[in-house]
Amino acid sequence: MELPEAIQEAVRQGKLTQGHARALLPLGDEREQIEFCERIQREGLSVRQTEAMVQEAIAEADAEPLGLVRDEAPISRPRRMTSEHVASLEQEFRAALGTKVKIIHSARGRGKLTIHFASHEEFERLRQQICHPSETTLKSRVG
Repeated sequence: MELPEAIQEAVRQGKLTQGHARALLPLGDEREQIEFCERIQREGLSVRQTEAMVQEAIAEADAEPLGLVRDEAPISRPRRMTSEHVASLEQEFRAALGTKVKIIHSARGRGKLTIHFASHEEFERLRQQICHPSETTLKSRVG
């Protein structure tokens, strides 16, 4: 699994379900995943509540200012309304890949798909999953 050892141990001990653990994958950041894990246990959150909380955290992170230019106000990303369809596609990619995914789609039909990863190992997992899906399926069946 791509989750921190503390979360894997919580699943093994039955303090967290596999559904909860899967819902934490798109966060990517281990510290944030552990914080969410502790909150799930503390507040007794359902998997659906956890998924909603994770999506909200990702949306907040995407809306953060990019940075400061000299002593001026923060530069914000353009406020572009994401259609429900694009948001649904992002969630579908997040669930399939287990990581944060961003889709930018123009009215002309062009766009950009951004797949986030937090480590070299996660990058290799994603590369294997995307570039060699049949090998990934075989490995999971065999081993």
